[in-house]
Order: sequence, then structure tokens, then C-alpha cells
Amino acid sequence: MKKISAFVFAIGLICLTLALLPHNNSHLGTYKFMRNGENHYVLINFWASYDAASREENIRFSEVLKKYDCEALGLSSVSVSLDDYDSLFNEVVKNDNLQFSRIYREKKGFSSELAKEFKLNHKFGNFLIDQNGKIIEKNITPEDLAKRLMKQ
Repeated sequence: MKKISAFVFAIGLICLTLALLPHNNSHLGTYKFMRNGENHYVLINFWASYDAASREENIRFSEVLKKYDCEALGLSSVSVSLDDYDSLFNEVVKNDNLQFSRIYREKKGFSSELAKEFKLNHKFGNFLIDQNGKIIEKNITPEDLAKRLMKQ
């Protein structure tokens, strides 16, 4: 059901599209990273509710995203949970008041094709992708993202 069209995920390589099931399971959503040369960036963050450090970082990213007018600054954000259970994931999304452009749950967690494509190797992390679909940073901190947004 999931389709991934991408290359190996590392800094400098290209990520063209990503297809995932949104957290409300209503339809299959395809996220296109390329924006036809627009000054547009995408942050994709992998986390899970059972991992305190990744959940805390996800909340900190959400706070940064809430503080800035990301759309005007040319930043979209994708939060991908690797949680096993819908109920816990849905509760966390609601309670943490997440501010990402899109929120997804990868039901197969680290054993999913998505985790393998991004070479997560059982570690949570994130990727910053530019308007050409090129991965320009890996594991950027929320604080570094805020600095980048302040420069825009």
C-alpha cells in the first residue's frame, strides 16, 4: 500500500516524493518534496511516543514551527511517528498539540520500508530537504532550525 520513490537518504542526495498514510487513515497522501524551484524547504522528523527523547524533540520542533510563519518562510514540516499502536499515537498527537504541516504514522515502525529507505537503523532522526529535493541537513536540532528561520 505504501509507495516510496526516493534514493538512498543521505546529505546531498535527492528525495523526490514520499507516500504515507495520514494519522487519520482517511486516504493515502503523497508528499512531493520538489517545489519547481521555489524557495521551499521540508523538515521530515521521525519519532515515537515510546521514546522520550524523540518525543521531546518532536515537541520542541513543534514549538519552533508554531513561533514562525513557516509557510511564508518557505518551510513545510512532516512528522512521522514509528508507533505501533493507533490509540497511543492519536493520544500523543492530540496532547502534544503538534504543529507540523503533515503528521503520519508508519505502522511497521523501524521494520518498515520507509525506515529502511531513510537508513534510520533503529535511531530516530530528521532530514532537511531543499526546494530541489536535495537533503541538505540530517539531524538538525530545533534550535538550529529556529536560527535558520530567523535568517529568512
